[in-house]
Amino acid sequence: MLTLIWLDAQGEVLRRDLQVAPHRVVFCRGAQSVLEISGKATSAQCAAIDVALEVSRVVNFCK
Repeated sequence: MLTLIWLDAQGEVLRRDLQVAPHRVVFCRGAQSVLEISGKATSAQCAAIDVALEVSRVVNFCK
């Protein structure tokens, strides 16, 4: 199983797909990138990833 976190060009989270089964094709219109996390991500892990993405976006904005 995978957890997929879809990002737009600015690094904003567009969508999360939890527990994606093997051999499935999934897409998200408007996504520029996707984070693939093996196994089922917990809500705490998703929240931590959201925080990390936000910090990264702010740091890149300030450059």
